[in-house]
Amino acid sequence: MRTVAEWIAKHDDQAVPPRVRLRILEKYGRRCACGCGRQIATGEPWQLDHITALANGGKHRESNMHPLLTEHHKRKTKDDVAIKKYHYQRRLANAGIKRRKSRPLLGTYASGWSITFSRGAVRR
Repeated sequence: MRTVAEWIAKHDDQAVPPRVRLRILEKYGRRCACGCGRQIATGEPWQLDHITALANGGKHRESNMHPLLTEHHKRKTKDDVAIKKYHYQRRLANAGIKRRKSRPLLGTYASGWSITFSRGAVRR
């Protein structure tokens, strides 16, 4: 049973207090929680990561955080963004909304137009 109440942020931008950072680090035995199980040495850069990212519906609270080494945190964040993008595209497709493709730059082969000095833009 917990002797201390769980820390819950008032808003998503609130910084995690040092006492909570230490509590989370010690909860995981001072090890990286990405799966490598590497010991986080004193002075080694590490960050708190949301297990379920805020962008993917996670909560900004102590129970949704774990310590990761900085280089592992970058990789996890990249994966979280890919998940968010996938779900966003699925939601667009389910709503019947087609994403508008950008037009190619005038003068490129894909545009079908050529730019000349004398006549300006002409069809290829």
